[in-house]
Amino acid sequence: NRQEAHSNDGSMRVTILEQDFQTTGNLPGALPTGWTTNDVTLMDATTGPAFFVHNATTANAGSYWPVAEVGVNNRFAGANDDAPPCDCMMDEVYVETPSMDFSTALNPAVTFDIYHDGNFGGGDAWLQASTDGGTTWTQVNYSGDVDGLFPLQEGFWQTLVITLFEFGGLADVRLRFTWSDAGSWASGFGVDNVVVGDLEQFSLTLDRTIQGDWNTPFFGDGYWDYTQIPLAQADSVKVTGILSNTGLGTLTNARLQVEIFQGATSVATSETSSTPELISLTKDTVSVVTSYIPGAIGSYSITGTAVADEVDADATDNSSSVSFAVSECTYARDINAAQAFFQLEAGDFAGNLFDIYNDEEYYGI
Repeated sequence: NRQEAHSNDGSMRVTILEQDFQTTGNLPGALPTGWTTNDVTLMDATTGPAFFVHNATTANAGSYWPVAEVGVNNRFAGANDDAPPCDCMMDEVYVETPSMDFSTALNPAVTFDIYHDGNFGGGDAWLQASTDGGTTWTQVNYSGDVDGLFPLQEGFWQTLVITLFEFGGLADVRLRFTWSDAGSWASGFGVDNVVVGDLEQFSLTLDRTIQGDWNTPFFGDGYWDYTQIPLAQADSVKVTGILSNTGLGTLTNARLQVEIFQGATSVATSETSSTPELISLTKDTVSVVTSYIPGAIGSYSITGTAVADEVDADATDNSSSVSFAVSECTYARDINAAQAFFQLEAGDFAGNLFDIYNDEEYYGI
């Protein structure tokens, strides 16, 4: 199944705060000491906290928020407006950090993972900051969105980095990860692996390795972003990587190196074209069509590694992997999830996005 590049440390030179929510005890559980959330009105008209510590199982207790599992029993802070005891409105809910001292911070930033799928019309999510003990709050914009909001990504965790340069030298800084369900039903928002500190000069992260070509303009022959494919339909393995510059300096010749394995045996290597420049706190989605075509049924995996000319401060988050299966069954298209965008061109058929969750049975679309 698919695995995310997760627990990104943001390559901080100095760490001010770090929280991965791997608490002990029953789930859903209380937030770690010092972390707070607001209360919401529950289905029985009482009040209770909006955010709890969840894993993928408890987050989906209402069967409408299937958060992707990372590793085994990973825990995170999550708000779910559907599952009991809530089944309630979450117009604006948040999980808030303890107070942090930025008195000596030079290039402060926060890196964190979010699960923000917009399921069933769920609303926006954004970052807020306070420098007066939590009395007033202002939005801290994410640079990748015109309104400063967090991006949506269906079915995957994603890692974001947001600079906090304007708060350097201040002794009391607090952050809120805020979300609204926009009056919708059956949606949620998750936060994990929060790290606050000073950014390194050079830092490259591989957010994801994807089995498929995300840069092709329209749907082609062979498999594309599938976890299972019939042998008779196998084609050249296509790989995409999402590269992030999580440091202060510009990276040159950033690229994705790919190694394909059949079982435990390496069967092919390839590399994407170089990105001339990847400026600070930007992303690039790069793809390569390899020359390797699977010739036998079995399990395959792809390891992607992000590299650049500059020396990375921490290379532990430069690699990630994805796996897929080749089957002899003609109609074995997938065992986890399948999704594809069709672009209408002259003379071509057009379709739309479809998702199949791995806890549902299906026979056709």
